[in-house]
Amino acid sequence: MNISIYIHPITLVGGPQQVDGDAVRLAGGMAYARDFALIVRVDGAIEERIVTTRSGMDQALARLPDAVQYNAQDQWSNLQKVHA
Repeated sequence: MNISIYIHPITLVGGPQQVDGDAVRLAGGMAYARDFALIVRVDGAIEERIVTTRSGMDQALARLPDAVQYNAQDQWSNLQKVHA
């Protein structure tokens, strides 16, 4: 069984002030996202799609299978990492 995780920003906002601080600055740039789709694919087919905000992401990640927890946490961190 091949399980893949994808985290996609789906709602962009002008800044965290617009959504009471519940936004993520993407890659250190001037783009902020509020809502995210957390997609779980098993053998290429979408098994689950969770839509959540920054404040609900920890809870959404906790629902994932243990086998992909690390990968999902890594993706979530990379979305917020400042790139040169």
